[in-house]
Amino acid sequence: MNQTGVLLLSHCGYSFMEELISNVATHSLESFVLSSLPLPANSHRIQELQAKSAWFAVTENHALTWEDVERVMQKLAAQGYSIVCCLSVWEGYRTFMAKANQILGVADIEPAQVELLLNKYELRQQLNQAGLSQVDSVLLNERTWLDLQSKGKSAFVKPVTGIASYATFRLTADKTWQDIEKIQSEIASDLIYSSIFSANRGFMAEDYIPGQEFSFEIMAVDGQPFVVAIHEKVEVDESGSAVLENACVAPPISLDEIQLKKARAWIEPIFQHLQLQWGCYHLEARCYNDHWEVIEINPRVGGALISPSVSILTLGISMTQLWLNNLLYQIDEEQLQQKNQLAKFDLGTVTYQPSPMSSYFRVYFAKPGRIRTIQQNICCLEPDIVQVSLKAGTEVVETVREVFLGQILWAIPENKKNQLLPKLIAESRNTIQVDYE
Repeated sequence: MNQTGVLLLSHCGYSFMEELISNVATHSLESFVLSSLPLPANSHRIQELQAKSAWFAVTENHALTWEDVERVMQKLAAQGYSIVCCLSVWEGYRTFMAKANQILGVADIEPAQVELLLNKYELRQQLNQAGLSQVDSVLLNERTWLDLQSKGKSAFVKPVTGIASYATFRLTADKTWQDIEKIQSEIASDLIYSSIFSANRGFMAEDYIPGQEFSFEIMAVDGQPFVVAIHEKVEVDESGSAVLENACVAPPISLDEIQLKKARAWIEPIFQHLQLQWGCYHLEARCYNDHWEVIEINPRVGGALISPSVSILTLGISMTQLWLNNLLYQIDEEQLQQKNQLAKFDLGTVTYQPSPMSSYFRVYFAKPGRIRTIQQNICCLEPDIVQVSLKAGTEVVETVREVFLGQILWAIPENKKNQLLPKLIAESRNTIQVDYE
């Protein structure tokens, strides 16, 4: 039996586990899965992951600690298993992944760099000091909150360390400091997300960044960043207490070739300054009057259907596959092969090959209330992926974060994009139809 494999860190039984296990198997490697305890409603995930992995362990708590990871690494070694690298798409475990890879001698982002990227206030300060951002930010307390409100300044509020668009909203006159206190209470009782906020770094406000929003999917190999894909967020809802990214298309539809090349070039000095030499990154940004501003830089693969969306553009290679390759292929010859492959997808290189395909996906979010029925309606184009995560009878409680209902991905031939995309954007709004009691 092959006892060589990849250590995968799962949060509450999920975190793209099936996708990652499948990727690992293509390298003739085993999956060693360490998961935090699933919520009671998802206890079936323990048996499912046990059946799909060569080695499995679950902790007693809903969030992993570094001690859990360290203990399992020692246990696997004592049992004769060989770990070649560690991988987790869950942002809260990215520092653990970096520490594990450091111990294993695998080139990855440094743990301190992970912590900087996750600290959105400190990241903004660094970018400002380097002249790579013109957005001012402030840590929030009741005094700074009232000061901003009194000035009527256009500002955006978010946790210093956050996830899932948790409590991200524009600062308006109707909001109060007590709203922040209520949010902090909700976070503390959220079993899935509370560990992300456990450092208690609080909230920040920064200048509101106008313009169209995009995400850059980036792989860095030995100091060289490659932009594998750029997604345009064609529908973003900022009306509530969490920003909902409803629909994305790649390549972007509002940027011409010159603007795309400028966007690609804009990435380079940011990665050089932050010394992001290895790994996978999901960089979110906005463009206004041809000026780009970073929203955040996530040291992981993008969420929702970003990874399979990339697979459409690359004709079969997902973002999680590229990330695993980044961890496994690190000797000189393998690095060169990686760079040659990634250069074909990156419009900033001389070997760039435009994809014959475009991708479009829509994410559906649930509203508070009891779901009576969920149905899928026919659309103008057959989808490639349909995922529905909730079911009839589910009671959705009001919260200040996104609550996923489902998501659908479509592959569009580039030569039919102008004809199909406008119709698809309109019709897809009702492809998943939900009725509430």
